[in-house]
Amino acid sequence: MKIIFISAALLVFSTTFRARAEAPLVFASELGPPATVIGSAELRTYGSTFYEVEEALAAREGITFHSAGDVGSEDWILVRGLPRDSSRNVLVLIDGVPLNNAAYEGVEIQDLPSSHLDRVEVWRPPLPARYGGYHAVLAFWTKPLRQQDGVVAWTGAAVGSLATSRTSSGFASRSGPLTIDGSLSTLDTGGLTGRFRTPPFDNIRYGDRSYWDWAPALRVGWQPSARTSFTFTATGSNNRKAFSDDEYRNRWFGLGGFLFAHRFSNQVLLRGAAHMGEERYFLRLRMHPDVSLQQRRRFGGRFEIVVTPTAQSTTVFGVEAGRRVLDVHGHSFALTNAAAFAETRIAPLAALEATAGVRGEQFAPQHVGAARAGRAVLGWSVGLVGHLGPTVDLFTRYGRSNRWPALGEYSERRALNAESLTGGEIGARWSYGDVKVSATFFSLLLGGAIGSDASGTNVNAIEPIRSRGIEARVDARVSAFASLYATWTGSRVTTAAGQATPYGPPPQMASGGAILHDDAWLARVSFRYLGRKEGILRHMGDEGRVADALLVDAYAEHRVTSGVTAWAQIGNLLNLTYETFQGRPMMPRTVLVGVTLDHVL
Repeated sequence: MKIIFISAALLVFSTTFRARAEAPLVFASELGPPATVIGSAELRTYGSTFYEVEEALAAREGITFHSAGDVGSEDWILVRGLPRDSSRNVLVLIDGVPLNNAAYEGVEIQDLPSSHLDRVEVWRPPLPARYGGYHAVLAFWTKPLRQQDGVVAWTGAAVGSLATSRTSSGFASRSGPLTIDGSLSTLDTGGLTGRFRTPPFDNIRYGDRSYWDWAPALRVGWQPSARTSFTFTATGSNNRKAFSDDEYRNRWFGLGGFLFAHRFSNQVLLRGAAHMGEERYFLRLRMHPDVSLQQRRRFGGRFEIVVTPTAQSTTVFGVEAGRRVLDVHGHSFALTNAAAFAETRIAPLAALEATAGVRGEQFAPQHVGAARAGRAVLGWSVGLVGHLGPTVDLFTRYGRSNRWPALGEYSERRALNAESLTGGEIGARWSYGDVKVSATFFSLLLGGAIGSDASGTNVNAIEPIRSRGIEARVDARVSAFASLYATWTGSRVTTAAGQATPYGPPPQMASGGAILHDDAWLARVSFRYLGRKEGILRHMGDEGRVADALLVDAYAEHRVTSGVTAWAQIGNLLNLTYETFQGRPMMPRTVLVGVTLDHVL
């Protein structure tokens, strides 16, 4: 959810010392199909100190966010319009470590260490074989560890209306092969306390909607040689969210990861990652009286061998395994999964590239020590890219992926609720000078149920969902100082009966903007159009309608002198009242102004 900085005339000042860094190298994407990459330069235009991650993602074609409007609630992420009732289709990674909670696979975007982020890769369905258990992936990468001996320190602070304050402090250091960086971020806000909801609940005024959060992050890297590197990462949060005067949630989580890479030769690379996380979640909410206290844990690992015999071919062999555990009301539920996969990319001709992958995976649930039979399934993907001269590329992909059930689904139904997705895309990319155009048509079918009870009867069949649409984007550099971009997504997401799906995306979305820059200035003005949508659009509600909205945002920064930058950003410039869930108002106009200081100690 977005941080609350609400006021047409609000001025917020922050001071930051931070390091500059290059793109990360571990787990680079050697194989097609290429993901959409939002790099550090683009993220910079969404905030100098605290990136507005949601806005950066929502400006991309085919991505939809559902939100209850203020910080501290689960973010519902749709990629290519595939809903169920939350973000359970989307795997969110931070440096290769899953951020999804172990109970319902939901994600709270504020858990990301935003001051450390360098880029995000968006993998749309159908997924390549390297990923399983989900239907889309958001892979966030932090800034690489410091490359020069010495220490860099930063500190930042922000204040806002509704008793909002935020701080972020940290450091980055290197001594020989050892690098260490860490940070501590805090947030305290009154949220939407006292504000009226949107129709049909516009007679209801929010009670206490406050939120506070303490979030540490740490990375330790050791590079004993030019061929070998080890990295330990840790992030956590201790927070409390009030939903009304007597409803609230207390949450604590810690997540750790260990990454390594060793290059045996120029042709062979071994790399791996292991993770472990725990979350304690206490909920007092009338809507969910059966939740109360939960303990959630997840751990697992992944290893890959990358073989590059020639410049025209690359093959990756990998294995992974994981386990999620949910303890609630004296009962323990667990889900174990394991997978092996292989992907290859070859370019037999200068004008042709081909990719293929296969993935075998198995998952098995467990309840109070009694294991149930697991299921083994197969996923696969194929793709072709044709280069028609230096300016035109044609591409196509087709494949099948499989989504594992969330532990919350299993604990509620005592049955597996997994499903498959089958589909593909076909598109073209064209470039001429400083103009780039891409268009993609996709067709996906979600809903081949995998689960069954002990007798083999499918007790939790899921109504299939079909998603079809077109995604288009234009980028143009109009001068040495100005660039323009525009996107459009048109999609139709329906059930087998042709009805609108619950919590689905709007059938029309668009975004666009201008970015201006020179040696001293950087500015962005952008818009996002969210089309009208119908269906079940509120928790436990009847069918309704959410109106369309045109959101305008702006950001500008000026390098006053070496190491000193002044900046300002405005969200929802037109101060529209809009919603993504019916009855849940989103953010009004937000203003954030600050100063950034770069300094090496």
